[in-house]
Amino acid sequence: MRKKGLIRKLIKRSLLGLVLIIVLWLGYSLYTVSWYQPLELVRVDVPDEYYELRGAVHLHSNRTDGAWEPVRIYRAAKEQYLDFLVLTDKGKAVDFEVAKTEEKMPLFVVGTERQTDAGHVLGYGFTKGIEEFPREAARTIDAIRKAGGIAVIAHPNRRKNGWTDYSIKGYSGMEVLNFSEVVINMNRRKAFLMLPQAFFNLRGTLANITDYPEKNMEKWDALNKERRVLVFCGTDAHGPKFLGFPPYGEVIAGLNIHILTDAEQLKHPTPQIVNQGLKEGRFYLALDALADSWYFEFKLQTDSGKIHHMGDVVSYRKGCSLILRAAAPEGAYAKIIKDGEHLTDVRTLNCSIPLEEPGVYRTEIWIPEHKTHYGCDKIWIISNPIYFIKKSRIEQYSE
Repeated sequence: MRKKGLIRKLIKRSLLGLVLIIVLWLGYSLYTVSWYQPLELVRVDVPDEYYELRGAVHLHSNRTDGAWEPVRIYRAAKEQYLDFLVLTDKGKAVDFEVAKTEEKMPLFVVGTERQTDAGHVLGYGFTKGIEEFPREAARTIDAIRKAGGIAVIAHPNRRKNGWTDYSIKGYSGMEVLNFSEVVINMNRRKAFLMLPQAFFNLRGTLANITDYPEKNMEKWDALNKERRVLVFCGTDAHGPKFLGFPPYGEVIAGLNIHILTDAEQLKHPTPQIVNQGLKEGRFYLALDALADSWYFEFKLQTDSGKIHHMGDVVSYRKGCSLILRAAAPEGAYAKIIKDGEHLTDVRTLNCSIPLEEPGVYRTEIWIPEHKTHYGCDKIWIISNPIYFIKKSRIEQYSE
C-alpha cells in the first residue's frame, strides 16, 4: 500500500509539473503576442503617378496538395486587401480556368510548380497551357519558356527539395525568401517553443522567424555577376493542416511581391499586368508581416533625365544616379549593394546616389533592432537589381 501511495504521489507531481510547464509555455506565448505588432509607416508624400499591386505568389489549392478550393483562397486574398494572387498547383496541366468570379480585383493568375531531378521549378507568365512536363529540370524550364512563361527556382536552400544544380540554364529568377523554407529549416526546439505563439499571433511569429536569407542572397548575387536573374519570394501556402491552422489569409498577406504599374494599365486590370511585371522584374519583395509596405521606388536616372526601373538592363554611361524613395517605419535604413558587395548605408529614404562605376545595383531596407522586439535588425524590403552594365556585356544580360 505504501508503495502504491508513493507511485500515486509521483504521478500526481509529474502531472502537476507538466501542467505548470504547459501553463508557462502558453503564458509566455500570450505575453509575447503584444510585442510582435505590425509597424506603422511614417507618412510621406506619394507621387500622384505612383501605383503598385501587392500580391502573393507560390501557393497551392486542393487541386493538388493544398487545403482549400481556389475560390475560397481568392476570398481570403480579398479579405487581406491583396491585389493579386498567383496559384502554383502541381498538376499535370496548367489550368487557366481556375476562378470564376465577376470581380475585377484581386486578379487571379495561374502559374505552376514542378518537381524535377534538380529541385522544384515555378512557372509564371504563361501565354498558353502545357499538357505535361518532363522530369528533367532543363527540359521543364525549356517547356515553361516555350509556353511564354518564365522559370523560377523554388526554395533553393530548403532541407527538403532544395535546388542542386545551378549549371542548368534558362531560368529567369530564384526565390530568396520562402515561408516553407524558413519553417522547415528552423531549429526543432525553437519551432516547438514558438508553436503556441503562432496560434495567437501568426503574423508576428512569421515576422519573428524570418531572418535574412544569407545563403540564398550570396548565391543570387553570384548568379547576377554573370547574367540577369530576378529575385522572387513565395509564401508556399498550403492552408490549414491542424484545427484550421495555419490559415491562408495571414500567410499569403505576410510575404508579398509588389509590382509597380501605372494608371493606364489599371483602367482595365487583367492578369497580364501581373505576368508582365513578373517578367520585367519591375517589383520588390516585402516582409509585410513586419510592416505593410506601400510606396517604394528604386530607379536609375541618366544624365538626360531618362528613368530606368528595377529589372532593366542599362548601358553604362557617366552622369547617372540611383534614386531611392520609400515610405517606411521610423528608423528604417537602406543598404545599397553593388555586385553583391555592401556599398553604403542610407539613413534618409529619399535620396539620389551618383554612380561612378558600372555594376549590378540593388537595395535592401532594414528595420533596426531598437524599433522592434525581435532582438536584431530585421530585413523588410529587397529590390530587384538595375543592371548598369558596360556596352560590351549588354547582350550577356539581355538573354
